[in-house]
Amino acid sequence: MKKSLLILFILTFTFCVYSQKIPEPDFSSRPYYLQEDGNLKSLERTSATTDVKVKGIYRGAEVYFSAFSAKSKIQFHVNEIPRIFIKLDQNIDPYEIVSLVKAEVQKDRRRFLQRDQALGGKVRDVSDVLIELEFKKIREGLWEIFLPNNLGNGEYGFMPMNNLTETMSTNFYISCFGIHGSEDNEENSQSNSQNKSTNNLKSSPSYSNYDEGISHRIRGGFGFSRGVYWGPQFTPSFMLGWELEVPLFKDYLSLQTGADFQKFGGIDKIWSTALHLYYLRIPAMAKGGYRFNNGMKIFAGLGPNFGIGIAGVVKDGNYKQTAFSKRASSNGFNYSRFDMGIGFDLGIEINNRMIVSMTTINGIVDYDKTFDIEKNKSISFNFSYKIGSINKKKGELNNTTTKINNSTYQYKEETEDHECNVCHGSGYNLSTNNVLCRNQCNKGLLSCSTCNGSGNGKSLGNKFNPQTKSIEQVYEKCAICNGSGQTTCGTCKGEGFEILEQKLVCETCKGKGKI
Repeated sequence: MKKSLLILFILTFTFCVYSQKIPEPDFSSRPYYLQEDGNLKSLERTSATTDVKVKGIYRGAEVYFSAFSAKSKIQFHVNEIPRIFIKLDQNIDPYEIVSLVKAEVQKDRRRFLQRDQALGGKVRDVSDVLIELEFKKIREGLWEIFLPNNLGNGEYGFMPMNNLTETMSTNFYISCFGIHGSEDNEENSQSNSQNKSTNNLKSSPSYSNYDEGISHRIRGGFGFSRGVYWGPQFTPSFMLGWELEVPLFKDYLSLQTGADFQKFGGIDKIWSTALHLYYLRIPAMAKGGYRFNNGMKIFAGLGPNFGIGIAGVVKDGNYKQTAFSKRASSNGFNYSRFDMGIGFDLGIEINNRMIVSMTTINGIVDYDKTFDIEKNKSISFNFSYKIGSINKKKGELNNTTTKINNSTYQYKEETEDHECNVCHGSGYNLSTNNVLCRNQCNKGLLSCSTCNGSGNGKSLGNKFNPQTKSIEQVYEKCAICNGSGQTTCGTCKGEGFEILEQKLVCETCKGKGKI
């Protein structure tokens, strides 16, 4: 029995001595860490604001607490994290009110996710951002906080110990600290750095093998044409067609062909004669070009094209005759259906899909079988749009390697735009700040306009007051303010402040919604 009492005494004495080594924190509900000299010091107390990030029209919003600095002033090595304590009022369970969140670090702030709410008001689970904590009671009202052993590099913060509604409407502080020195996270950091370099490299890849497939496009254009004999007057012309481009050497050299329906002809005002000829033309043009890092390509092409006349009209004064017919030949308008010319093409290709170009055709065949020398000439301004590819190898850069930071990377996919992960494609973020009520109320209360702040309603006459031993006028309570003389401000709904919402352009995607 004496031995048991002795053991109990030793344990009790050890517990008391151990408890007495921890000083009493100055304030409750505020985490402190134990210094080497045995004194407690508060973690960094950072002023925070509430930010609401809209994730899109139908995806709801996320609520963050934002501290306007990217790094805490208090940093601990991962192997030298001190003991952390917190003082709480009696009968308060620390598991219910103490929460630690890892920050999402941006270049000028730390953001701590608090709530993820869908459009209809349903709150999504955000427990994955919370750090699991353990607590040990040191003495009455004093608790020690145990952090996980696998806590990695990053910025952390103990959240305010009041509800989210209160922090939306008052100034509040977050107790913050940082962790560094974790080898796993350093490797991840290096990996992220390499990925970042990779992303930077992808934003300006080599396009020497951008599209090796056979592409086909539709195109149209307008311009002017004339025949050599028909004088200097041009007549309006147009062109509609389909083109096929076959690569010969990567993206530098290709063969372009297809089929065009094109109008030719001319006007001779001296003889009041007009000629309108319509051809089906098949070009065969060698095209060479250079593509810049942003995907734009300049090109030039040269080659023959062949035409078959399918319709035409000859106007000579009041005389009108269909071209390419026996009757026209008998009347002295003997035109050959076959035509041939040399084409020159100069243009710009945008994003490997749209092309704007200028095309000239100089005829080399005299299509007039009589005595006149007549050759088709035209200039047109065209727009082409790619509608598909055959055996497409878009973005395959297997033979392209680039060195960055003494590391070689090889890419096989074309860079594509992705939805911005900060604004979630909306192009902006919603920031909220508290401002004083514009109605100039007194902490959400206004003087009752019915009783002018007196709180009195209808008079009940004069009555003797035994306490003051005098006759005083007695009133009913004001029906509007219930005798208080004050009413709730309708502008701020009794809060004393208003929430000012600002729509800010997303700094990550510059308002584009994509990166």
